[in-house]
Formats: sequence, structure tokens, C-alpha cells
Amino acid sequence: MRTTHGTKLKLYAFTFATTLIFSGHLHAQHGIEPGSAIRLEDSLIVLKEVEPEVQRFVDRQKRLPGQDSYVRVRLTPDTSTGFIWIDLSEGFLQNGQTELNEDWGEKIRQIEGQTHDYLVELVEFKAVVTRIGGRTLKEIFHAAEEQEQTEQERPPLEHL
Repeated sequence: MRTTHGTKLKLYAFTFATTLIFSGHLHAQHGIEPGSAIRLEDSLIVLKEVEPEVQRFVDRQKRLPGQDSYVRVRLTPDTSTGFIWIDLSEGFLQNGQTELNEDWGEKIRQIEGQTHDYLVELVEFKAVVTRIGGRTLKEIFHAAEEQEQTEQERPPLEHL
């Protein structure tokens, strides 16, 4: 048990150090003063450089049963909301998945957290939010919930 804790601690330290180095590299490369973030409207160049890092992070994640082996990642700024969308391909959903489960939700949180860490000092934004196949998680799982509720609300058919 103790070695697992030590391993996690080393992994967190490595991730933090990598993020600091990566953000320093992007600041220097684009002539951004350290400690100053660029506006979301001007973030496309930075997002295109961060996107491959997020893709590698997703590629390294262990897949759950029913997920595609390759999941495409795109980062899209939305200036009207201040969000940076992490667009994942449909293959991130498990086959037949109709509700959120803990393991799957943890993978989403890891991706959002890693992306946030890459961008927090580079770009001004309100939130990093995930979409799958162009739909938000609420749209995906709320639609499944509504369908299930509708099926439950139907009166039973009377046998003739």
C-alpha cells in the first residue's frame, strides 16, 4: 500500500514538473511574459501546440471495456462562454453506455485536469469542458435519462 502512495506521489511530482517546463517553453516560444496569460480570442496558436500533449495523455490512458482503442482529441476555444472545449471522438463512450459511471467519470476528470494544468498560466479561460462527438455530457446522459423516464411513465398495456 505504501509503495502505491509513493508511486502516485512521484507521478504527481513528475506531471507538475512537466507542466511547468512545458508552460515555460510555450511562454518563451510565443513571446508571452511569464505570469501573463493571453486572451481566449488569441489562443488558437497555443491550443494547437497543447493539443498534441492532450492527445498523448488520452492515448496513454487505459481503455475501459467497450471504448475504442484510439480516441481523437481537439481543443476548441469558445469566446462567447469563455470555455475551452475538449472534443473527444465518439469512441470515448463505452459501447451501449447510457449512464455515467465512476471509472469513466474519473477518466474525464483526469483529461480535464491535465488540460487545465497545461493551459492555466497560458490562456485566460473560465473552464475546460469535455464534449464527446460534439455533445456535452449533460446532453448525452440527460437524453438517455429522459428516454428511460418516458418508458417508465407509459401505462402498462392491458391484455385484450
